[in-house]
Amino acid sequence: MTREEKLKKIVADPVLWCRYFVRIVDKTGKKVRFEPTYTQKLLAKNFGKFNIVAKSRQLGITSWAIAYSLYLAHTRPDTVCMLMSYSLDTVDIVFKKLKAMYDDLDPSVKIKDVANNRKELILENRSRIVCCVCGSKDAARGSTLRYVHLTEVAFMDDEKLKNQLVAIEAALRPDGQIVLESTSSGMNMWFLLWQKAVHHESQYIPFFFSWLDDTRQFIQEYEENTEIYRNRHGKYLDMEELDEEEMSLYYRMGGDTNPLAMKKLMWRRMKIANIGIEKFRQEYPTTASESFLVSGNNVFSLEKIQARTNNIYDSKPLSQKNIKNLSPLMKKWKKDWDMWREPKPKERFYAGVDTGEGIGSDNSVIEVVDQNGIQVFEFASNKIKPYEFADLVREVGNYYGTALLVVEKLSAGHTVVDKLYDGSHRYIRLYKYKEYDAKGKARKKPGFQTSSKSRPIIINRFVEMFETGQILLNSKKLLDEMKSFQLDDTGKQQAVKGAKDDRVMAFAMALEGLVNGIWYI
Repeated sequence: MTREEKLKKIVADPVLWCRYFVRIVDKTGKKVRFEPTYTQKLLAKNFGKFNIVAKSRQLGITSWAIAYSLYLAHTRPDTVCMLMSYSLDTVDIVFKKLKAMYDDLDPSVKIKDVANNRKELILENRSRIVCCVCGSKDAARGSTLRYVHLTEVAFMDDEKLKNQLVAIEAALRPDGQIVLESTSSGMNMWFLLWQKAVHHESQYIPFFFSWLDDTRQFIQEYEENTEIYRNRHGKYLDMEELDEEEMSLYYRMGGDTNPLAMKKLMWRRMKIANIGIEKFRQEYPTTASESFLVSGNNVFSLEKIQARTNNIYDSKPLSQKNIKNLSPLMKKWKKDWDMWREPKPKERFYAGVDTGEGIGSDNSVIEVVDQNGIQVFEFASNKIKPYEFADLVREVGNYYGTALLVVEKLSAGHTVVDKLYDGSHRYIRLYKYKEYDAKGKARKKPGFQTSSKSRPIIINRFVEMFETGQILLNSKKLLDEMKSFQLDDTGKQQAVKGAKDDRVMAFAMALEGLVNGIWYI
């Protein structure tokens, strides 16, 4: 291979380019060649146009973003890259790293700068790397962006972030890339962005990197904490001392085949001793869900949710091609429902129904539980119109042995209730509530009347039955909604801003029918 051929190969590969030409300062203070880690290589090879990265701390994602920006700026003239953070202080840190990395570039590829101040690096080839704060008025304005990296997104203001993403996505080149990257910080806009990516409800590709995924970033800390642990306890940690969680992590890391496994567990113990288990799970998660467990306002126990989520893969939905006796309407909307069990004769089922407007905002939801409290069916769509939804509710109810339907009677829910209670096509098992006239006479009316009194009753019952193991949930999407269901400053139990709670409310209404043992004939 000639020198020119080799150089061409290097220039075509950002990992190789960074490895050959970029220098960084390691944790000991030495200038060393940039050797991309497992995590960094994985990102470089698998990034799409829209990317979101949930991660543990100290995995070098920001360092890779800086190195990759330098690669693009030097190999592609007229390229604009943007590195964005949540505060002026963090932007200053990023820019100092950028400047240091640029200053130490191999002279053979380094392009002279024409500006290197005010948080912006401009090269003679007209390429620019801009460092700025989320919400900056001039950010993304008048630029066609090749690469944008937002770091620590969880700490950005939700409204500023939302507006910033709109501006960035509009300014992105056809071959451009955007990366949202962060550790977690409770249930906020970052959580919602992650959830949408995971559920394929957005254009973003989700990546998650645990502290278990890469050893090189922590290797010195592992060695140091191992010795600290021995000095404090008089010996190293051994197998007999591991608890159930540690044992699981040990074998996940390769067990006896990984000489670092026990050292990493000692490091973990020392970290937990310093910052506590909740903070550790937030900063150094082993799963993406674990990083969101720290929140003081959640209505449902996040640990209980996580425990069920970890085991939910044992309850996969039925293959629709094997399900018998489906109505034409159920077949039409088959992409929007999951079924975990078909009905059996003489079984009783209870369905909670929450109706949206069918205009792409709130979902219309059907949640069905059997007489034992096991979730057997879930439908959710924000596109079905109320009149057609009413017909679907009827058919799902009939499919499940004429299930008791508990239909929320608010907004578009009136349409559903009216169609189900129509004299010529009356559904025979429809939940009813009591209403008193001026004379104190009670009348039963079809539907469920949500009020400031009834809403907390059905929600708190749902919480109790879930946390005490009286019901079994099979829908990951329902569990995810429960994660973002919180007690707000006014004392109301509802989804955080930007999240949905339609599944939560529908399931709570299904339990209303189940618990009260109502069975209308």
